[in-house]
Amino acid sequence: MTDHHGHLYVTGATRAGRLAAAGRLLGPEGLAAPRFTCHHLARGPYTGLGMFLHSIVPTLYSTDPAAVLAHQAEIVAVVPELAELVGWPAETLTSSALGNERTRWYSRLRTRRIAHGVVDLLRVYAADAARTVVFDAVHDADNTDREFLAIALRRLDPGQLRLVVAAGDGSLGEELDAAVRRYAQRVNAPSLSRPADVSPELASAGVLDLARAFVASDGTSDDPAERDGYARVDAATRSRLHDERADELDGRGEISLSLGAIPYHRVNGSAPDTAGWDATIAAVGYCLEAAFYDAAAVLCQELTDRADFHRAPERYWESWYLTAHALSLSPRLAEVQPIYYDLLSRYDGAHPHMTLNYAISLLYTRLFSPQEKDHRRALAHANTAVAIASLIPEDEDRAFHLAFMKNGRALVTMHLGDLADSLRAVEDGIARLDRELAQDRHRLHRSVLHHNRAQLLGRMGRPAEALAEFGTVLSFDPNYQEYWFDRGNLHYELGHFDAAAADFEQAARLGPPFPELFQNRGALRAATGDLDGAVADYRYVLDMEPDVASARVCLASLLVDLGLSEQAADEARTGLEYAPGEAALAAVEGLALLTLGQAEPAGQAFARALALDPGNQVALVNRAVLACEQGRPDDAVADLIRALTDDPDNPDLAFNLGYAYEAAGRTADAIAEYTRALDLPGADRADLLYRRGSCHAGLGDSELAHADYAAHLTLGPSPYAEEIGEFISVAASA
Repeated sequence: MTDHHGHLYVTGATRAGRLAAAGRLLGPEGLAAPRFTCHHLARGPYTGLGMFLHSIVPTLYSTDPAAVLAHQAEIVAVVPELAELVGWPAETLTSSALGNERTRWYSRLRTRRIAHGVVDLLRVYAADAARTVVFDAVHDADNTDREFLAIALRRLDPGQLRLVVAAGDGSLGEELDAAVRRYAQRVNAPSLSRPADVSPELASAGVLDLARAFVASDGTSDDPAERDGYARVDAATRSRLHDERADELDGRGEISLSLGAIPYHRVNGSAPDTAGWDATIAAVGYCLEAAFYDAAAVLCQELTDRADFHRAPERYWESWYLTAHALSLSPRLAEVQPIYYDLLSRYDGAHPHMTLNYAISLLYTRLFSPQEKDHRRALAHANTAVAIASLIPEDEDRAFHLAFMKNGRALVTMHLGDLADSLRAVEDGIARLDRELAQDRHRLHRSVLHHNRAQLLGRMGRPAEALAEFGTVLSFDPNYQEYWFDRGNLHYELGHFDAAAADFEQAARLGPPFPELFQNRGALRAATGDLDGAVADYRYVLDMEPDVASARVCLASLLVDLGLSEQAADEARTGLEYAPGEAALAAVEGLALLTLGQAEPAGQAFARALALDPGNQVALVNRAVLACEQGRPDDAVADLIRALTDDPDNPDLAFNLGYAYEAAGRTADAIAEYTRALDLPGADRADLLYRRGSCHAGLGDSELAHADYAAHLTLGPSPYAEEIGEFISVAASA
């Protein structure tokens, strides 16, 4: 073995073996390193990361409270118990809505954002000294811990914070498998454990002690003796041990325990169908609200295993509808539709059919892949949901259900391109709720309707109304991160750069980081001349998610503008490793190479880009530049004509085509193209008049040349003034 200073991936059948192997490799430092189990039965989502943060945040908060509070939302999401120390994040209507008023659910990307924010915090934590931390039982971890570890292995410098990922054999999931292969050294550990001396002659007290130890591990122990002891005690004893452990953990009042160990013990205790059911339902509800959708789906398995439609139809509905809800927000989307149709076949009430038709419409219009989407089918289900809602007896719930179902239909009609119909439906919903409900009812859904109205107005070219509506949205829900981000985007599109910057900053303060925010802020900074700030934002985006090709293109292009073309070419090549089919990356690589004077490889890069995208403007224009430099003006003309096919009113392209015509000796064509360009908005009239005047002069038409030169000189100081003066003087003497 060689270097043990990087991240480690230790595999082995038992915890004892894995930790022993890690200790041997890491030496004294490793033996002292903190170790945390990631087994999901202990604390559910973020079991390992949560215990790690619980151990370091109090000290870090005492020395650097600003760093901790900058990541308050992430910390409390991972370890809700730490809210007693750092406080609860600013409440939003989403976080505070209860019962049927919770009509919006976080994106499944929320846990990814949380992981990125925590990595940023851990960089602060490890900045002053090299540290090591061991995460064990990763093979039994919830996907939140696995996602965090995959991101952390990539983003954390092992010279500052070295991660030891310890797990049993087998897959850890696609992303983490790839991360340990690329960023960690693998070590195979021997199997070590206590002797499993559990023969029938063993005293009953010994077996009981082993069973009690297994239960005390919250079902996470892989010690063969403890597992065997647990299996040998009678069922009544096992139930009693689980009850005792559940009571003990309940007494601690820790939310994270209620997501893992407590429901595990209640389900295996003396009252699985009552206490077990209630504990699991509560855990599912929390996980759904926190965007822990994979964990919710796993917990739901306990419910569906116990649900019998004929004995308890209400439990069957609850367990399977919650399962479908969790799966619809997870990568397991293919499993959802069969559940919905099973429920449709079993229930004949208005509410179930309204709810299920609405849910199926969302599958077809929002959640399915582009290949699977079918907006017409979605509209059919949305119309059914609206029709059923309209038949519900008159009361405040009918008003809400109608507004909610029509808002769902508005989403479908928007996807079908009928923005006016979508806007009418949204405005009808707003008016209905204002008219028929008390102002404190369904505030979350009211904010959603106003947000939808703001977005529709923006798309319909009514920006002033859209901005006013965003003001209404933020008056409802001032702490919701995405609202500030969306308004910032609108300000940016309208050229309100200061307002956009303020909105983006507020969005960054209110929640975990996400790539789109910093990519858009990078574009804003570039537009306002802060190129260094833009580079920093694009680098941060790629630090978070290196496969974001658009950010890589923007970064490489900026580096070319800053004269850092070698870095730009490296960035483009790195991007092509993640996205080999991305034409824009090949084109910007060619641009960087062209500025470095590497004509042949630049031409090859442009050719690759155009093979992927024959209309790529960067490749076409710069290959034309290269062709002119190499004395191939006819090739330049061909590329520029192709570029103008997709962008016929681009005055710069028209200018370049005129110049290429000149180089090819096609002076009349050059004059015609310069003349066309002069009528285009944004044209550089001074240069165009000079070039056209030179063409006229070359053809011997002194009068037209003189007119163009004179018009050129009226536009301001000219680098060609001396040359023009000589021409006018010679023409006058002639």
